[in-house]
Amino acid sequence: IHKHNAYTYYLDHRFSLGEAFVLVDAISSSASLTSEDKKTFYEKLKDLLSFRERGMLPMVNHVKDRTENSQVLTTIGLLINAIASCHLVSFRYYDLTAGKQKKMRRNGEAYTMMPVWLYANDGRYYAVFWSDKYQDFSSYRIDKMENAIMLDQIHDPVRFDPQEWMRKTFHAYTGDADTVTAVFDNSMAQQLLDQFGMDIIISHQDKDHFTA
Repeated sequence: IHKHNAYTYYLDHRFSLGEAFVLVDAISSSASLTSEDKKTFYEKLKDLLSFRERGMLPMVNHVKDRTENSQVLTTIGLLINAIASCHLVSFRYYDLTAGKQKKMRRNGEAYTMMPVWLYANDGRYYAVFWSDKYQDFSSYRIDKMENAIMLDQIHDPVRFDPQEWMRKTFHAYTGDADTVTAVFDNSMAQQLLDQFGMDIIISHQDKDHFTA
């Protein structure tokens, strides 16, 4: 708008302040990102807000790093590309010992599998892979993966049902599916529904307990 030789520009900002807060909270709570990654995310997000909103947006909680793996974001990008193109991926995988040292699984031998899906659970990022060797799917924490490489080999698409996978997993742990019935105190109803969702079957047990 032109008025008295001055210009006023009305910009359509990408995120509302509420949406930006939710994204900042997600960044803060991630256990798979380093402090440097979180800081970079925060600054990029601020650039998408108005000048007034930038000063109002809460800072990322600078909690102590829960990972030293600076390859996480690069690995996620690589996996997304591999999923879209059905390429095999090679990577090494490690655990931490009681002495807080890396111990490579399979004596450092690389895994070679096809990624089919990425998901988040409790602040961690996971990749589900299809293994021709075992003819099955398995889940791996991305912050425990190193030296991920997308190979030239292309695999035929494999049918994968994300909802079915999540129904059979618990905090990213998998195993043989079974039906379990348990008795709970009535005060546990909210926690149970928060954890397992609204589809579980709940029955009255007595005045103080229910069965799920």
